[in-house]
Amino acid sequence: MTSSPSSTPLCKSTTSLPQLLSIETPISESVDTLHAADGNSKPAGEEPTENANEEESVMRVEVLYFDGCPGHENLLPRLRDLMDQEGVDAPIELKSIKSAQTAERERFLGSPTLRINGEDVDATAGSRADFGLKCRLYATADGLQGAIPDELILASIRAHQDKAG
Repeated sequence: MTSSPSSTPLCKSTTSLPQLLSIETPISESVDTLHAADGNSKPAGEEPTENANEEESVMRVEVLYFDGCPGHENLLPRLRDLMDQEGVDAPIELKSIKSAQTAERERFLGSPTLRINGEDVDATAGSRADFGLKCRLYATADGLQGAIPDELILASIRAHQDKAG
């Protein structure tokens, strides 16, 4: 059986799962925006423009990560492809989580975390409280993986399209 890019572990470590889930590294906080090709996206926190009604219908896509974990960089081109496949033309907001305090405040379960309109793509995330600076693992048919399964991403995009439609 060949493995697809979404099933390849992105955070390779010889550390055991319990140790991996408890890794924390103190660093400071920042937020960036990956701009859409048309240049119409803006950094998080800017005031709405006169086209606020149009912007409200745009899907909000956030990738939360910590520096040093390759998962978010590998996720970005695949996420853009999946968004294109579903006809979603929205900016991807990158949020760098740089401290344990920020991880708690943002309810950051590890890198990468993907949220669509503020909701984690993994429905089980709401019941978890193991926040911190660590690589995030996702349950798949092939076991725990560092990559977010395409199925979770697509299901979340589609659910939010249905809500907006």
